[in-house]
Amino acid sequence: MNSYDIMKFLDKVITSGKTVFSISDIQNITNYQNRHSVESFLYRAQKSNLLVNLRKGIWALPYYDKFELACKMRKNSYISMETVLYKEALIFQYYENTITCISDDTRTYTVDNTEFRYSKIKNSILNNSLGIKSYKNYRIATPERALCDMFYLNPLTSIENPNALNKVRLSQVMKLYPKQTILNIKKQISDVG
Repeated sequence: MNSYDIMKFLDKVITSGKTVFSISDIQNITNYQNRHSVESFLYRAQKSNLLVNLRKGIWALPYYDKFELACKMRKNSYISMETVLYKEALIFQYYENTITCISDDTRTYTVDNTEFRYSKIKNSILNNSLGIKSYKNYRIATPERALCDMFYLNPLTSIENPNALNKVRLSQVMKLYPKQTILNIKKQISDVG
């Protein structure tokens, strides 16, 4: 691959709208199916500080989106719990270098000084899209879904600002969860139906 090909290759990657890539993503974006050519490109791009290798098989632009990385590392996952609850001002404790996610498996990865915590949840809940927003490169729970995930996984959760919730959406999302989770939420937030 000559310099011109590398610049063309890189231009396609940068203009793809993604900031985090698997090797198959890069093959699809660039239409290069030859794995050797793609690996050669990745090696040169890394040497030139144009791409970074975050984990085995996961590459990123130097200014990557951490939410996108979280959903790339575990395919069937979405951002939830403390990350969403803090972002939406329902809790005030800041989890500075932690992104919490829901997945089909419990795992923790540390990448670039950020801890990515995945918590397993029942597949019937995980695979239901109610209360999950899909963006181009990642999925994230609404505050109501994140709250339900928290109570499902930690019944002793406490919320500092329940007024930030949409009570109608919360009563719809709660129906996905077991009875005990619903009771725990109602104890904490009294005016939910």
